[in-house]
Order: sequence, then C-alpha cells, then structure tokens
Amino acid sequence: MDASSKKGAIAVIGAGPAGLAAARYFTAEDSPFVCQVFEQGDDLGGTWRLSEFVDTDDKGRKVHSSMYKNLRTNLPKEIMCYPDFPFPTYPESYVPSEKVLKYLLDFASHYQLRKIIKFNRSVVQVRPFKKNDDDTVNWEIKTRDYLTDEEFTDYFAGVAVCNGHHSEPIIPEIEGKQEFDGFIMHSHAYRESCPFKGQRVLVVGAGPSGLDIALEVSKVALRVSLSHHLKSSQINFKGKSVQQVTDILRLAPGKRVEFVDGTKDEFDAIIYCTGYKNSFPFLHEDCKITTDGFGVEPLYKHMINIEHPTMCLTGLARFFYSLMSGKFQCADKREMYRELKADQHWRRNKGYGPRQAHKLGALQQEYYDELAKIAHIKSIDVVVSKLGLESTKRIYSDLCSFREAKFKLLDDKNYLEL
Repeated sequence: MDASSKKGAIAVIGAGPAGLAAARYFTAEDSPFVCQVFEQGDDLGGTWRLSEFVDTDDKGRKVHSSMYKNLRTNLPKEIMCYPDFPFPTYPESYVPSEKVLKYLLDFASHYQLRKIIKFNRSVVQVRPFKKNDDDTVNWEIKTRDYLTDEEFTDYFAGVAVCNGHHSEPIIPEIEGKQEFDGFIMHSHAYRESCPFKGQRVLVVGAGPSGLDIALEVSKVALRVSLSHHLKSSQINFKGKSVQQVTDILRLAPGKRVEFVDGTKDEFDAIIYCTGYKNSFPFLHEDCKITTDGFGVEPLYKHMINIEHPTMCLTGLARFFYSLMSGKFQCADKREMYRELKADQHWRRNKGYGPRQAHKLGALQQEYYDELAKIAHIKSIDVVVSKLGLESTKRIYSDLCSFREAKFKLLDDKNYLEL
C-alpha cells in the first residue's frame, strides 16, 4: 500500500512491551497507517532492560527501568506472550528477566519494528490541535534528541501513550525521616542484594516486588523484616528468615523505627517497595488528561481519552487499532462519561481506594470480552486470565516455590500443571 492511500500517521510513545504491541499492529501489511515510535532510551525493552545506573544514566536521562538482577517473572511465560508470537520452548514457565528481554528483541526483529523506532528521542510535549475547519483533532508532538540536543516537531492523526508505569516511585511521607541515620531507598533503585550483606533490613510493602526483594535480601542480610498491613497469614515464607511487622508509625533518631502496634526495632537500611505513580509530564493541558498518580481520567474503558478519542493510554493495541481503523466508533461523549462515573461509583461501593482506580482482578476476562465485542475482534483466551489469577494467588500462598511450577496450555480455556 503506497503512502497516498494511508489513513494517517500514528505516534507511539515508548518501545517497551506495550509500545511494541501497538507498533506491530499499526505496521501490519494490511494496516492503512504509517507509524512512528519514540523511545528515550538507546534500545527497546522498556522496564525489562536492566540499567547499571540508578537515578540518571551517562547521557543525563532519567533511568526508566526498575529491573534488578536475578528477577524471574511472577507470571508463567505461557500467558505473557503476544497472541501471535509464543515464547521459545524454555523448560521453565517462570523465566529470568533476560529471557523476557530477548523475547521482546526477537519480536521486534520478526516484525521489523526497529526501522520505525527513533531511539534517544525524548517526548517533550504532546498537544492536540485542529488542522482543518472541521472537528478533526490531530496531534503535535515535540521531541528532543538526547545525543544532539536537536528538537523536532511532528504531526500525527493518533497517538498511543505507552510510556509505562514503573518509573516514578512513590516515597511515603513518614514522620522522622530526617532524623533516621540508616540508609533509605526505593526498590526502583534496587539492583542486587550484595550491599545489604550482614545488615538489619526493613522492607516496606507486600506487593510482588516487596516479597521478592525481602526473600532475596534475607539470603545475605543479618535479618529482614517486612512491614505491611495485610494479614500475616496471607503470606507464606515457609520458615525463611523474614519477620512480618505492622506499618511504620515513625522513624526516630539513630536507626530506630516505631511501628503502629507500639513495637520498636533498629534497622541499618529501609527499602520502600511502595509502588509507582502514573505520570505523563509531556501531555499538554489541552489533552485534558489528569492523574493523581493512581487513577487517570477521563478514560473510556480505562484507555481511550474521552475528550480526544484518537489518544490511547494503554497497551491494549488491538482495540485502539480497530478504533482508528474505523471498525467501530466510541459512544458519544455523554455516554462515555456516564460509563466512567458508573465505574467510579462501583469502585467506591467496593471500598476501593485511589490505587485501585483501574483494578480488574477477577473481572479481567469480562473486561476483555466486552472490549472484543465492541471492537469486533477476538477476545483474549479464557485460559490466560484463568492461569494469571491462579499464579497471582500462589505468589502469597506459596511464595518460596511457586516459580518451580510448570504449565502447558491445552486449549483456549484449559491448562495443565506438569
């Protein structure tokens, strides 16, 4: 298809897993679009690319990846792959991070995506504008080359924002942190356990990274405590030397920490595994996208900008491709806002807080099926959400050995544990 018959240009921000998925569909042989990917790093892979740097790299770029050495996936590879590109037949289901990165590199090579990626290109601003007298919104995107410091302005018919959400760490505000003499860091800067050898370490947060890091550090530290507010019975360390404690009340002079249950202890280091914020600093206010760091709005179906539906903020590429291709149209603006308000009301009634603004949990398959019906595309296989939910449960119930399990997908609904 020659350029004159193309519908328009699509910008993809980020060459991580979500950005590569978008690029693959918008550059398919039958795609009516041209596509350009902007990646601030010097290679693809996003959060799966391990960086030796912590805050900024040797080119002055803010380090995006939160990857650490020895990380293994907490989902089986059998359900982590793109629909039309399976993982190699590795013997294990839970693979090391370097194998995920190789998979992404192979995917990009197979679909010849490197030729449309501009590396070392930081997105400075994304702004909507009306090119003609009609209501058609186009996008002006300003970028800067990290190597030459040259600035560019390009124009697009649509934009997929795929900049990831594991790069802006949440640092809790805890009383007394200025008086604490120990070492404090966020897991975003964690790379390996060696620096904590022989130390008393407090890990804060019982999400997957908190559990992972607590377990890894316990192999070299003098002792490790995990501070969280889950029921301790939910996490099974199987006798490993990790003590579970309550939330921090305050930090005190020296290396003392006081907890909400009244207990006190001393620690040489604190590692905050307290999650990350959503952040889109390059979106101009005219994009009408706002975030408190957790929820992003106004979004239709948790991904489409209601005010400007040619902008998508997610990795569900097939839905956005179908929309931009004209295979379906979004509901009118009033209906999209009505759905958004209904979803927010439902979440409040469930007792969800800001961090659960886009939580799906056990409703994943229902969500996938709804999107597929709207977009006239095939849904995600039921086996993907089924095995995903089972694997997530095992993170807490069988933390020390759940990664030894091996799975085989039998069909689109069933799997077998080998």
